[in-house]
Amino acid sequence: MLQLTAFPWEHRLLTLKEICRGDPDATPPVPPIVPCSEPAFCRAVELGLYPKPVQVSEGLKGWHGHELAAAIRGLPPHAASPGRRKSPGRRRNPIDVAAEHRRTQRAPRAPAGA
Repeated sequence: MLQLTAFPWEHRLLTLKEICRGDPDATPPVPPIVPCSEPAFCRAVELGLYPKPVQVSEGLKGWHGHELAAAIRGLPPHAASPGRRKSPGRRRNPIDVAAEHRRTQRAPRAPAGA
C-alpha cells in the first residue's frame, strides 16, 4: 500500500476543482489530487470512498485536506483514482474495486442468536 508522510495540501480546505483538475495555469502547474472527472469523484464520495464535503458558504463546498489524505492512504493503490485505467483481462471500475475493498475490511458481524 502506498504510504506517504504528508501531502502539501493536507492542512487546508480543498475545492472540487482543486481535487479533480488541479491548477494547470499555476507556475509550476499543480497536478490534480484525484485525477478523475468531477462527477466520478462525486460518485466515489456517495459510495463512501472519500469523505463528504463541508459547507463553506452558500454555494461553496470544500473538503478537509487531512480527511481526503486519510481516505487516499486507506485505499488500495490501484483504486486511489476513480478514473479509467487500461488493464489486461476483464476491466473493473476502480470505484467498484475500492468499494469492494472497503466491504472486505469491515469487521465480520456476530451470527444472530449467538
